[in-house]
Amino acid sequence: LSDKGHDMEAKGDGEFERFMPEKVKSLFIGKTSFDLAGTAITSGGVDIERATIESDAVHGTATGNVDPKGASDLAVELSAKDKPVTVDVGNSAVPILVAVQKATA
Repeated sequence: LSDKGHDMEAKGDGEFERFMPEKVKSLFIGKTSFDLAGTAITSGGVDIERATIESDAVHGTATGNVDPKGASDLAVELSAKDKPVTVDVGNSAVPILVAVQKATA
């Protein structure tokens, strides 16, 4: 616990594809490593010091903050290592399947 909120940190690797929701399984193919550090802010947001994911399918990073009550400043990058990865961002009423080779936001 800090003056901003609850600090958190997690690091690991393994084969997580079978545990992931169908909509994002394609990001976790093969061996996946992750490294996360940040703070769950007492006002309800998240401050991401670092977030990385590395799998056989993708490399991704994120830093910044997400504040549901105000301005957010989040930088995200996701790159497919070979062919584009597909992510389902829709629902049963409006199916939306996105193929990503490289995305930066």
